Amino acid sequence: MFYAPVYNSTEDPGSRELVATNLGIAGWPDGTGVPRSTVHWDRMTAWASCTGFERRKRMASDPAAEIDLVGVRFDGMGRSPGQAGAPQALRAVGLETALPAAELTSDVILPAPTSARSPAGFINEPALLAMVDTVYSRVGHSLRTGRFPLLYGADCAVLLAAIPALRDTTGRAGLLFVDAHEDATTMEQSDTGEAASMEIALLLGLTGTHAPEPLRSRLPALDRDTIVMLGQRDHLYRRQIGVPTIAGQVPLHSLEELRGDPAGIATDAADYLVRHAHGWWLHIDLDVLAGS
Repeated sequence: MFYAPVYNSTEDPGSRELVATNLGIAGWPDGTGVPRSTVHWDRMTAWASCTGFERRKRMASDPAAEIDLVGVRFDGMGRSPGQAGAPQALRAVGLETALPAAELTSDVILPAPTSARSPAGFINEPALLAMVDTVYSRVGHSLRTGRFPLLYGADCAVLLAAIPALRDTTGRAGLLFVDAHEDATTMEQSDTGEAASMEIALLLGLTGTHAPEPLRSRLPALDRDTIVMLGQRDHLYRRQIGVPTIAGQVPLHSLEELRGDPAGIATDAADYLVRHAHGWWLHIDLDVLAGS
């Protein structure tokens, strides 16, 4: 799983776009007006306007120079290594080569995993809470210093750190959530304890009253009009575990709907978030690319 920045420019985006295939994107307006934004679904590129002559000058030579690469060694199911091995695997197949100008920062390394469920109900809770606290700090620092965090590795639970950090930096966070699953199971409904199936419910405040710190004090972090969900196809799974859809509560376009007009729906979603949030993050779970 990846997260990366929107390339910001007041100039022509056609010559300055940052390719963000399978990446998440955080961007924000310039304080002088609503930023322009466009997304092309086939390449998942995005751009938004901002001020700052020095930033534009640096990024004109190489947009990737503003990126902080942050590997997250976390597995939500408590496996070893599981998804915690993803940062090393991605570097082994050329992540740094794809973004040679980006700053490679140290990985987020966490306590040894455990598959036991805590009293609160989470699997691998010590590592989860340490991950949330550390990634929150790392993302917030990157954003406050005018850089763009690209998180890679781990699972969807990293949103429990990234979205609060974005909100606390910009004032009102948005999320473009591209994922085959709604991930809106409440803590009370979860039969697995995996935070990566609950993060949307937690971020929206649909659950979390009994969540441990530092989760509880940072939630909720999203309003229902600052999230757009694309690509969901988990109706059979939700029916099996008895979890209803949140389609009536937030904007949601199923995978079947998305296939009808991917470019148009994605562009409309980005424009919607620009109007409703001060900054927005693009999340992509690669399971959305699977056929079933």
